Amino acid sequence: MADLKISELTNLTAADPANDMIPIVDVSATPPASGSTKRISINNILACSPTATLASATITGDLTVDTSTLKVDSANNFVGVGTTTGVNLAAGRGNLTIGGSSSAILNLSIGAVDTGYLIHGGTDISLVNRTVTGGIIFGVNSTTAMTLNSTGLGVGGSPAGKIHAQGTGVLGLFTQGAAPAAALSAVTIQAPVASGFSSIPVLNFWYQNTGISNPASECFAIRTNSTDRLYVDASGNVGIGVQPSVWGSGFRYVQAGPGCAYGTNGSVDRTDVAANWYYNGGDKYINATGKASIFQQSGGAFFWLSTNTASGGAGSAMTLNTNMTLDVLGNLLVGLATAGTTAAKTIQIANGTAPTANVAGGQLYVEAGALKYRGSSGTVTTIANA
Repeated sequence: MADLKISELTNLTAADPANDMIPIVDVSATPPASGSTKRISINNILACSPTATLASATITGDLTVDTSTLKVDSANNFVGVGTTTGVNLAAGRGNLTIGGSSSAILNLSIGAVDTGYLIHGGTDISLVNRTVTGGIIFGVNSTTAMTLNSTGLGVGGSPAGKIHAQGTGVLGLFTQGAAPAAALSAVTIQAPVASGFSSIPVLNFWYQNTGISNPASECFAIRTNSTDRLYVDASGNVGIGVQPSVWGSGFRYVQAGPGCAYGTNGSVDRTDVAANWYYNGGDKYINATGKASIFQQSGGAFFWLSTNTASGGAGSAMTLNTNMTLDVLGNLLVGLATAGTTAAKTIQIANGTAPTANVAGGQLYVEAGALKYRGSSGTVTTIANA
């Protein structure tokens, strides 16, 4: 065949990379020292580790580098590094995966659909789901752990407010120095709905920390300057500036300062205001020193009680005496707890001790059942015999 110009050659319509040959000059062949023309196939060229700089390149099909080093799947819009498989999760979306499906360290998808994943492989697989219009979801072991969106930040679920934590578990609070001796536990918070509270919020808060003075289990404390300011124990009793005493079952009291107590024994019609008194299987002293007194409203009546004996120690037993009573029938009782039968709107005075000293006014008292009056000069007049 006569030699033809390149312009005279026809186009190759179906290439055979293994058998179609291209002439090439082998300048390294010996002999001769230079310029021996040989033939080479397209596959020979691709297999000789060429280095080339391309201004641009277009590949219409798949691209595979060293089987799984780099894989471009044109059918599924998938790019894999260290893997040859992948899934296009939505139309118009591309995927980039580094690592295999069982130990992926990155799966990043960005496309027309606004959802993507970032997976860290190993035994603990972490997930970040980025939704452009909906927010950012952070997950652990393929389970949603935290959601950030236009509403707020939700821990354990979608937020219903600016900061919203759901579920039970352990909540650890840490200062700049170090973690507390024991973490907060069993924290449950009922969040408000978008339009307001659907019911009274519930807060179950157990604080167990040796930093609290004589800590008890299942308690809540607020401290400032290393001092307990507010303390709620497991029974619901509250201490202001103190840890409340161990009140008996059913008693609900607020203690303020060294000995003030205000509350009820659970009855709907009883309220107590007391000093240095609490009840737990009996009347007891709050403090190690001092006497005790209590003003009680119960069943429509009013009672004033006290003990004349000083405390024998915090928690020691006491005996309360009834000093005065105003009952529901209007009887005023001095030194008595119960009025005489059928009495109403009377003044009743228990037997007392005759005074031995004068006062600026007068003294009315009952001695051995007789009603007597002692004037300011010391004159005693019997008003009524026993």
